[in-house]
Amino acid sequence: MSENKSESGGIIWMLSTFALIGILVGLGISSLGDSSSGQTSVTGTPTDTGDSAPAVDYETPDVDDDDLLGDENAPVTMIIFSDYECPYCQRFETETMPQVIENFVDTGLVNVVFRDFPLSFHENAHLASEAAECAGDYDLYWEYHDLLAEGGTEWSDAEDVEVALVDYGTELGIDISTCLAEGTYYDEVDDDLADGRAAGVQGTPSVFINGEMHVGALPYEDYAGQDGSMNPGYESLLNEAVEAAS
Repeated sequence: MSENKSESGGIIWMLSTFALIGILVGLGISSLGDSSSGQTSVTGTPTDTGDSAPAVDYETPDVDDDDLLGDENAPVTMIIFSDYECPYCQRFETETMPQVIENFVDTGLVNVVFRDFPLSFHENAHLASEAAECAGDYDLYWEYHDLLAEGGTEWSDAEDVEVALVDYGTELGIDISTCLAEGTYYDEVDDDLADGRAAGVQGTPSVFINGEMHVGALPYEDYAGQDGSMNPGYESLLNEAVEAAS
């Protein structure tokens, strides 16, 4: 009898695990948090469910001193907390963001700020964030940012990741080797990570549109959910924010 219960319990555990993984993959979230934060995988900001789970007062993130893409006077600000090694984030940067930039940033309606949220299980993400900050010293932050996103696993799978990151700088005609080796922006990346946690970020990418958080690599256009209902993509979300700010 005890053996049957053990087998039954094992099956239930496996099914539950697969269900959780399916949810995260479906939403396009690299989550499970940073192991040092004690957080677990979620799909958004926790809400009040009673005495056992009180509401948490999160802080609304600001642009800090990070590089701004677009018109600083745009009515809508899009703050992205992301991880360069996260595959969902790379998909978001290469598939969704080009359309956002063309239709909202280049037209002066939206500005964008990228804030670093390197997850602990992506061992090269922190260094990549530092490298992008180093490129910012040459006013090439976004150009370097794009190289990281478009590079996929090329740089993270390199035999020497630091050399690969320096080589990306060389492609842009800059030398970030000293900046990277000395850890010039190590604390800056950690500060972004702390601000993200304070804002309730637990998975990447997490995007704040004028302070409202949206979690996951959502597409540009509206998309059908698992129940067949339509959900807003970033085109609809940004149009709504622009209208509200008018």
